Amino acid sequence: MTAITMGENEYRSLDRLNFSTLKYIISSPLKYIHQKEKPWEGSPATRLGNAVHSWLQGDKDKIFFEPDLSGIKTKKGEEAKNPSATSEGKALLAEFKKTLPPGAIAVPLEEKGTLESIEKNWKLNDDVQELRRKITHIEQVHIFEFEGLKFKAKLDEEGADFITDLKSAGQDASPENIRHTIIKNHYDMQAALYLVGKSNEIKVPILEIPYYMVFLETFEPFDVYVYRLSHEIINSGLRKLYSAVNKYKNIIIPGGKIYNKLEIV
Repeated sequence: MTAITMGENEYRSLDRLNFSTLKYIISSPLKYIHQKEKPWEGSPATRLGNAVHSWLQGDKDKIFFEPDLSGIKTKKGEEAKNPSATSEGKALLAEFKKTLPPGAIAVPLEEKGTLESIEKNWKLNDDVQELRRKITHIEQVHIFEFEGLKFKAKLDEEGADFITDLKSAGQDASPENIRHTIIKNHYDMQAALYLVGKSNEIKVPILEIPYYMVFLETFEPFDVYVYRLSHEIINSGLRKLYSAVNKYKNIIIPGGKIYNKLEIV
C-alpha cells in the first residue's frame, strides 16, 4: 500500500476499485452497473455524515450552513411545515448553492447544534482521545493491489500500526445493535480491505492489526461508542471481500449478461 497526497476530485478520478464499488458488487453486480452509470448523489444523512467527519478532523471551513427558512409561510399565510419545499424556500436554497465553493458540504442550519454536541461528547471520550494521541495521518489516500486488482482507499485516521474508522450513526450504535449494523452495512468488508492494504505496507498479519470504529450518534444525547473489531468480524469481512472480488472478475470484467447467479443461503 502506497500513501499519497491528493485532493478529493483527484481521488475520485482515480480509476481504481474501492469499498463503495465492492459494496454494490457484493449486493448485486447489476446494482454496481447502475451505480456506475447513475452515481448516487447522496442524502441529507450522508451529507451530515461528511460534515461530522470534517468538523471533527479540523476541516470546518468546508462546511456551509443553509439559510434559515423558519420564517417562511405558505400561500395561505400559515407557517410552512416544510419550508424547503415552498417556492420561496427553493429560491433561497438555489441562490445559496450558487455561492458554494468546490468541495463544500452544505447542511441545514439546525445541524450546527448537532455537530457541536457530537464534538463535545467526542472530546469527553477518553478512549477516542487516547487513540487520537497516536494518530499519524488523517484522511490519507492509499493505493494498493489485491488479487490482481487495483484499489484505492482514504482512511479516516491511522497510526503506525492501527486504523480508526469514524462512522456517523442515525440509529442506535450501542453494543446490543452494533454487530448487526456492521454486517448489514458491510463495514466488516471495508475493514478487511483496509487491513489488507495496511498489512502489505507494514508487513504485519491482518489479524494482528487493531481496527477501531468510532460511532457518533447524530441524535440526542449524541452518544459516542468506540469498538475494536474482533477476529470473527474481520474474517467475515475477508470472506465478503473475496466474494466481491470474484464477482467482479467473473461477471463484471467479462461483460455480457449481468444477473445474480444461483446461491445457497
